[in-house]
Amino acid sequence: MPGLIVYKDITGYLEENKYYASYNIPFFKKISEVSGFAKKEKEFYWFSWSDCPRSKIFKRDHSKVVDIETLKTLMRYNDYTHEPFSRCNCTPPYTAEAAVSARGDLNPANGTYPLVGMGHVNHGALDYKGTNYQLFKQLRFRALSSPAYENVPAFQWSKCDLAATVKHVGHPDLWNFESIQTAWETPNTKAEL
Repeated sequence: MPGLIVYKDITGYLEENKYYASYNIPFFKKISEVSGFAKKEKEFYWFSWSDCPRSKIFKRDHSKVVDIETLKTLMRYNDYTHEPFSRCNCTPPYTAEAAVSARGDLNPANGTYPLVGMGHVNHGALDYKGTNYQLFKQLRFRALSSPAYENVPAFQWSKCDLAATVKHVGHPDLWNFESIQTAWETPNTKAEL
C-alpha cells in the first residue's frame, strides 16, 4: 500500500505448508485492513486470501509441481467448466475468472454474476514466468506470453467481441505461443549469492 510496507520472515509458514501462493489478495492482516480487503472478505469469499478460488486451487494442487513443466501447468491452469472452485452462484454456474490463470473473455456477455469482475470482462492472466534452482543459478527463467489455452480455447481477437472496444493494433490474431527460455547476452550470468 502506498506509504505502508509490511514484511515478515515466513519460513515457518513455508516449512509447514510446503508452498506460498500469491494471487492479488493481501496475505498480511495489516495490508488487508488498510486496503479494505478485510472488510470486503466478510461480505464475499472472493476477497479472502484463504477462501478465494485461487487459494483453494493452489492448496489442492501445489504438490503436483515437481519440475518446471508442472509449475507451468499449475500457473496457467484454467479449466473453469470442470473446476469445482470455479463454480459460483451465477449463470452459467461457473466463471473463467475463478482460476489460477483467469480469462474473463470466456464468460458469456449475457451471464449474471455477483460481481462485475466475475463476468465477461476485458481481464485475464496474460503471461507466465517461472524458474527452478538450475535456471535461477544462471539468472534465467522461462516465460510464455499468452492467456491460458491448455484446457480452454486460445484467445483470438477475431473471435472476441471485446475486440471492438479494446485497442489491439499490431497484435497477432491468435495467442497460442510457446514458452521461451531467457539467454542473456552479458558474460556474467551467475548470481552472486
